[in-house]
Amino acid sequence: MKRALLIALVCGAPTALSAQLGELQVGAIGSYGMRDPYRGGGGLVLGVAAGRLVYVGLRWIYYGGATSGANVRNRAQVFATDFDVQIPLRGGLIELRPTIGIGMVQFAQHSGTPPSTLSEYAKEFFAAPGLALQLSASRVAVIPELQYYFTGHSELTWPIHNKGLAFSVRLVFLSELRRIRR
Repeated sequence: MKRALLIALVCGAPTALSAQLGELQVGAIGSYGMRDPYRGGGGLVLGVAAGRLVYVGLRWIYYGGATSGANVRNRAQVFATDFDVQIPLRGGLIELRPTIGIGMVQFAQHSGTPPSTLSEYAKEFFAAPGLALQLSASRVAVIPELQYYFTGHSELTWPIHNKGLAFSVRLVFLSELRRIRR
């Protein structure tokens, strides 16, 4: 009797459950980094949440940076691929997302006053582990995220502090790609 009930549950449960879906996520991101090359910034995000279990996406952020006491302006642009695992909480309305971003950051350094300005650029490896929380309502999601930026050491004239915490908020529009069937 127990064996027959177990076989019935295993065979019948998947057809009774609603199918998981894949989602396209397109939106904007606002970010604030704790170090001089970052500070306030904004950009775009595009990604796919396959089966709403894993997320793979692209991220671009332009940071306005800050000016140091030596009249040196540091800025950064981040180009990254994000890999997240989505863990549903509270019936799927909230999702916990451990994440890692891997890509490239381009630092820009401008010094002096016009017309005698000096500009330098450095491209470095970028990795950013973090934790995000996705809050969904209908076809829109807000995703606050905390990451720690690890980057290579740049060979710019004035040293920059290129590692540190960054907080961002994504506002994305969700579009169902298709239902996943067995």
